[in-house]
Amino acid sequence: MDMEFPPDLSDILLYCSNLHKIYSIVARKPFIILADITNTGKQYDNLKSSIKLYKWGGWLGCKWHRIPTFGILDDLVQCNKSVQCPVKPGKQKFPVMFDLSEIRFLIKMLPDNKPYRIQVEIVNQEKELYSCINLWSIIRTVNDSR
Repeated sequence: MDMEFPPDLSDILLYCSNLHKIYSIVARKPFIILADITNTGKQYDNLKSSIKLYKWGGWLGCKWHRIPTFGILDDLVQCNKSVQCPVKPGKQKFPVMFDLSEIRFLIKMLPDNKPYRIQVEIVNQEKELYSCINLWSIIRTVNDSR
């Protein structure tokens, strides 16, 4: 029986849609997570996502607090929408495009200029975990050119 292992992530960078490195994320503008991966498994033709959002701090103490999103962030990452498929075995660049414009109502409720953690679980068609990416960043939630 062959064992499948998730891809090895060796580097993750954050870019705006013009491919300039950025920090912090401006939630109202598209951004790209670019990962260097080595896919040691099979070819993946159909990927989807489950995304969790956390905010740092708060009156409950200095820790990550999960923000309930009720599944509206799920499937923001999909083949041929935000990632190019198929994902073939081997070493490659793996860009993941995020466009949060569809969920502006959620963005408006988030505090501006605070540290957030975005946890992206990428799964295959059978809902088996393909990979997990954690991204920590300050997120700007108001219109701002920074």
